[in-house]
Amino acid sequence: MIQKVLKSSSMTLNHAAFAASHSNPVVTLISNQFTLTSLGCVLGVILVAMFPRVDSLDKAVAIGQSLVMFLLGGPLAKTFGMILLQTTPPGALGNVEEAIRQLSASNPAILRIDRAHVWTNTYGQLIGTLIVSVAKGSDEQIILATIHQRLQGVLDLDAKAEGTGELTIQLVQH
Repeated sequence: MIQKVLKSSSMTLNHAAFAASHSNPVVTLISNQFTLTSLGCVLGVILVAMFPRVDSLDKAVAIGQSLVMFLLGGPLAKTFGMILLQTTPPGALGNVEEAIRQLSASNPAILRIDRAHVWTNTYGQLIGTLIVSVAKGSDEQIILATIHQRLQGVLDLDAKAEGTGELTIQLVQH
């Protein structure tokens, strides 16, 4: 999952550099930002050990290590926090709202859609729950098929593929 987060962030290298890294171990070390920054921190600690009387060097290395931790850990913490808090990803929010508006307008048996909630379970996998109020006597199977069809592209609902989205629908007759 961390690899997917890093691939989507601006901190990754292009595919040509990644392919070249398999042939040369030095390129592999330099292209991996976590390894490179760890090596930099180790070198900073070694410098501080070599010059123990220079207090400003110790402070500079500590500040540098803190900045590196925040720069590398910040995007990961934000992404994992969004997953834990079950927030709708910003890129999917507009698509979900539009699909729900179209659902309400497409079938007169759908009276309203309550508590529509979409979030990510793992990186890139959308989970959705809907509570749909329908008219009494309406065909529930047609309504479920309509909802599933409308949200299939938004949530990537594919029962045959592993790692696709999920949708839970509760129908309430009024």
